[in-house]
Amino acid sequence: MTITEANKWPQGWQWVEIKDVVDIIVPTRDKPKRFIGDIPWVTLPDINDFFISSAKKFITHEDATEVSNRLMPPQTVLLSCAGSLGKVAVTTRTVYANQQFYGLVAKPNLIGPVFLALGLQRLGEDFFLQLAGISTVGFFSKDKALGIRMILPPLAEQKRIVVIAQKADRLRRTRRYALQLSDTYLRAVFLEMFGSPVTNPKGWDIEDIGSQIISIRYGTSSPPEYQQNGIPFIRATNIKKGYIQSEGMVYISENEAQKIPKCKVKAGDLIIVRSGVNTGDSAVVTELYHGTYAAYDLIVELPRIQAYYYNFLINSDYGKAIIEPLTRRAGQPHINAEQVSSLRFPLPPLPLQEKFAQIVQKFDRLRTQQREADRQAEHLFQTLLHRAFRGELTSQNADDEPESVLLEEIRAQQAKAEAEAKAATQAMDDAADYLGTKAKQQDIEPIQLKFPGFE
Repeated sequence: MTITEANKWPQGWQWVEIKDVVDIIVPTRDKPKRFIGDIPWVTLPDINDFFISSAKKFITHEDATEVSNRLMPPQTVLLSCAGSLGKVAVTTRTVYANQQFYGLVAKPNLIGPVFLALGLQRLGEDFFLQLAGISTVGFFSKDKALGIRMILPPLAEQKRIVVIAQKADRLRRTRRYALQLSDTYLRAVFLEMFGSPVTNPKGWDIEDIGSQIISIRYGTSSPPEYQQNGIPFIRATNIKKGYIQSEGMVYISENEAQKIPKCKVKAGDLIIVRSGVNTGDSAVVTELYHGTYAAYDLIVELPRIQAYYYNFLINSDYGKAIIEPLTRRAGQPHINAEQVSSLRFPLPPLPLQEKFAQIVQKFDRLRTQQREADRQAEHLFQTLLHRAFRGELTSQNADDEPESVLLEEIRAQQAKAEAEAKAATQAMDDAADYLGTKAKQQDIEPIQLKFPGFE
């Protein structure tokens, strides 16, 4: 069923304002004088998941009372109203929060907290930016929050939608878990092969990376004209966590490319961000981006087998700790070719670096598949929410797509995701056998596959 612009909603559905279905808690601006205790003090960096039960800092009731802060009970929907707008999380225990949040306590006879959170989440960041208007600090008031309108189905339908969303969310989490697994495992492999670069327990010689560099050059300071399709033009925003990301990629024509030949990259080159908030981030150019063009950043040519070792090292906490002091400027961070060449790192034997490069390349192919699967799972989840909040999952006539069809699609995707996660684990075992090492998977946080209260 498709809901028309006339908003012919299923029977029992109605538009409401948030103020009609919640009680709101507004934290004070005052911070506690100390952070000790066992009650989470939630700030924006703590919101990394749909549910929240912990934080980086903790306080006591006494310290919170001293600054007149108000308790957020379990099942409170936290909505960020300042800074990064529109972030949403549901508390699973008692917490306190700073002034960047409103706490929305659902009236249980009208709306469920998880349904409320899903409804706010689907509005997206752009909605909340518009809600904030011309505010220079990025903020929307309590009254604006309470004036948000959303569609409200009966409680039974809310729970049914949440259960379906739970299944799609489980698929999302399984996909993300596979990505986490490969990231964590590669860190373990690196440490097993080379030891911690901080302590250098294997006693490798410490050498300037410049002694291994074949060439290093700057990209262009005059951006070419972009177009909708063409040759990928890799900018700093495309370099994240040691990889080139396709999100936000821009493209240039052959004619524009001919004007900047020095920016052309080949497989095995290392791109290092040289300015801005991501200064020092790097990525190896893979076969997928062979023959494309880099933008403003540094293009470093190394023997290909060494590029993977140095890329991993530069993006590690150890590498960041060395690079960060070099990037400090009066304005924004910046690093130049001379500074990169002077970086001093342990230099393991080339055969060992070659083994590591082979492992990384194998995982790069796997990660490409995983990232695409993750994108598809996220698209499925967002599509489901869009349809759910338009009433399209509530059957009203014989022409409606049966709910069972949607659930079967999710089940099929989930089975595929679990099989691929198992295959990823097997690939890791194969890699460990190949290495002849004892590299093991490190512990990572267990994934939450169910919404509390809706098991």
